[in-house]
Amino acid sequence: MLHLKKETDKIKRVEIDEKGQLLIFPETLKFPMIYRTATEVHWDPECKCLYSPRPREWTYYDWYKHILEVVENEGNYKLKLTDRTEWNNIPKELKTEIMKERKTKHNNGYEP
Repeated sequence: MLHLKKETDKIKRVEIDEKGQLLIFPETLKFPMIYRTATEVHWDPECKCLYSPRPREWTYYDWYKHILEVVENEGNYKLKLTDRTEWNNIPKELKTEIMKERKTKHNNGYEP
């Protein structure tokens, strides 16, 4: 079985927009065909970000994890937080939860 190394990109910004959607902005990668995965993860070509629908049963944290998993499992890419990741309109509790998850994975999903 052929194993391809996952390409990585840094997460430039995490944001909740005025519609209540969670947005994740990769630094360089683009995902125009991600809608084909039928996972409710989409790509906005204008703002160059991945986004979820407004949460219904899932939390923003669930959507954050889901977006990263879809990118990794369907696209073979890994998105990583950095010390320079911007947080716009993200509640402190959500940021804390995301950062806690990052630390428990022993730098998996994080770049200084």
